[in-house]
Amino acid sequence: KDKNEERWAFLAGGFAQVANDKITVLAETMEFANEVDIAAVELKLQELNNKLKSMKPDHADYPSLHTQKELTMSRLAAAKKQSH
Repeated sequence: KDKNEERWAFLAGGFAQVANDKITVLAETMEFANEVDIAAVELKLQELNNKLKSMKPDHADYPSLHTQKELTMSRLAAAKKQSH
């Protein structure tokens, strides 16, 4: 590929090291933005928002669902960034 081409990716749960024009990434999750199904991610985000709205913050599942929402929003942002 063209060295000047930008590619966006969603990464979660890992580390990155940048040294001498080289990047090394160790991640639990990595997905290239152009491979993300934007409509499916938007639907997932809507479902998570609905679940969160229907429960109190002290509910046992609230922190996990909130984390899922944040990750889903990041996936969506990466996908939209690549599509422009």
